[in-house]
Amino acid sequence: MDNIPQANENREILKSFYSILKDADNYIKFFFITGVSKFSQVSIFADLNNLVDITIDEKYSQIVGWTKGEIENNFPDYINDVSKKYNGVFPDIMEEMEKWYDGYSWDGTTRVFNPVSVMNFLDKQLFRNYWFATGTPTMLMDIIKNKKITAFDIENSYTSSSLLDKYDFANINLNSLLFQTGYLTIKKIDIRTGRITLNYPNKEVEASFSQNIINVLTSGDVDLTQSLIYKIADNFSDNTIDKFINNINILFKNIPYSIIEDKESYYHSLFYLMMKMTGYQIEAEILEIDGRVDAVVKSEDNICIIEFKINQTAKKAIEQIKEKKYALKYADDKRPITLLGINFDTEKRTIDDYLLIFP
Repeated sequence: MDNIPQANENREILKSFYSILKDADNYIKFFFITGVSKFSQVSIFADLNNLVDITIDEKYSQIVGWTKGEIENNFPDYINDVSKKYNGVFPDIMEEMEKWYDGYSWDGTTRVFNPVSVMNFLDKQLFRNYWFATGTPTMLMDIIKNKKITAFDIENSYTSSSLLDKYDFANINLNSLLFQTGYLTIKKIDIRTGRITLNYPNKEVEASFSQNIINVLTSGDVDLTQSLIYKIADNFSDNTIDKFINNINILFKNIPYSIIEDKESYYHSLFYLMMKMTGYQIEAEILEIDGRVDAVVKSEDNICIIEFKINQTAKKAIEQIKEKKYALKYADDKRPITLLGINFDTEKRTIDDYLLIFP
């Protein structure tokens, strides 16, 4: 894929290979093609105008993957065994399995589990990233890095069936490619407009893909990244804000200057990825009546409302939270609320000003 002339040559060879089928209708009762990346019918399959594309056809939405019912009916003994192991930890083991390994959809309604992940989990009885461990194409990460694509460009992105069909060597649509390779799935299809909402299928893919993005951005120093993420999680839990900010800045410093954009959204997205990897629940770009909250991080003991600024002050961020009354939405929550203002300095490429208050 990083050699366009070679890719075009390969395409012509495949086109010639499949062209033999054009006049073979009398001899073929059933013909089925499957693969990872999809080419439009005007390229490899230009001569086969009788092909029917069933990729996002709802009649075939369960053709790959396992439904919840299929797992419960075929693996009751395994489910019973793993339920005993997690007794007192998870009240419903199938519900937890859904969070980790379910969620793949081709019609926006029917959802199926990843069989590879389910089989490994039932065998090892450990929640791990099994399918993702098989490898992530370097090309995907290179596109994200070189095009300076943020987490917000990937999550809850929109597309259409025509774009999902498109596969242009010279101008790759990343989200379509992520859908074709299984990293994104269809969350919703608006039948009136044809708009398709894409997002990660489950926790396994979301956490692992975020980890890969951070690893690539920090020049691949996996050990350093993982160590800092653990420290950031502990700092947030202990409410040691100075150490929390310092460890985040260490990660920022390890990102090459050439791939950082001087935009609030870019720094915001990196912070979002870091917090997601800590395991805490983080929501970003939350719409309120009077504005949009940059981020809210929730733990068992705390709700932290965060506002970001770029080349300004943390005080301005706090003032905006108060002025827009962002905390009002969480007034009925029993957990204490903290407000965190953060300012990114684009020249220093760090958080240079922060303010934590307890309203």
